[in-house]
Amino acid sequence: MNQNVGEVRNSGLEFVLNADVISNAEWHWSTNFNATFLHNEITKLGREEFGLGYNGGGEGLEFIVREGESISSFYGLTYLGTWKESEAALAAVYNAVPGDARFKDFQSEGEEGYGVIDSEDKNVIGNGIPQSTFGWNNTVTYKNFTLNMFFQAMTGFDRWAFSYAQAVTPGMGSNNVEHSDILDRWDAATNPNSDIPHFSPTGRTDLLTSRFVMDASYLRLKNLSLSYNFKFEKGRNLTLMLAGTNLMTFTNYKGLDPEAFTNQDSSDARSGVDVGAYPNSKMYSISATINF
Repeated sequence: MNQNVGEVRNSGLEFVLNADVISNAEWHWSTNFNATFLHNEITKLGREEFGLGYNGGGEGLEFIVREGESISSFYGLTYLGTWKESEAALAAVYNAVPGDARFKDFQSEGEEGYGVIDSEDKNVIGNGIPQSTFGWNNTVTYKNFTLNMFFQAMTGFDRWAFSYAQAVTPGMGSNNVEHSDILDRWDAATNPNSDIPHFSPTGRTDLLTSRFVMDASYLRLKNLSLSYNFKFEKGRNLTLMLAGTNLMTFTNYKGLDPEAFTNQDSSDARSGVDVGAYPNSKMYSISATINF
């Protein structure tokens, strides 16, 4: 029999600001700004912590449900870059060579498990739920012209860029090394400081690591339109409009679209996976509205 035994606390702040910045015979500028801040925490489980898997990722239990953490917490290895030439002796302890991927070992020298990267070295490496969202809408009117701009932003969240991970990791089948970032891989002679692993028989190919669970914060020009209203006798008018959607996005996310993600189901506990999520389309349109 299923029971609801856990407790989650959601706390935050939401506010809206509306203003007429300019208003006179020829000019009018109205603006609307809204912001939401969220803190999510599992306060009680009623049982021991447990993992959740995402079907399609192939990395086992990609999420951890743990008291004190947020739901949708990614659970994986901490990426430390590549082993460098000066670290060859230490790399050998892990059966690695310079240029291979390096991960954090949570065991110290002399402790059981030291020198082996396994499930004991996994930890919370990100979270798929945004901590803050913003929207800013502006409408500027000058005589018969109207300009509208809507900006959207999300911050404080991560995406597991699974498709990108496949595209830069050797041995991933049909998606093997398709991203141009691989051109900047480690090379002892030409690129010894790179943190992109080289091709190596000793290299690990873990995909659920902090290298690929990345900050997906973004700012996007969501909508932009410009219209002109032709006025005629007897209240008749014609409005012509040029409009665009998803015109510009500012982000450091390596996937196709930080706003798009692939959820297995409606569960918030497994949010933020990008397994080839189809990006939001950039669209342009022309319209005419006639009133008579």
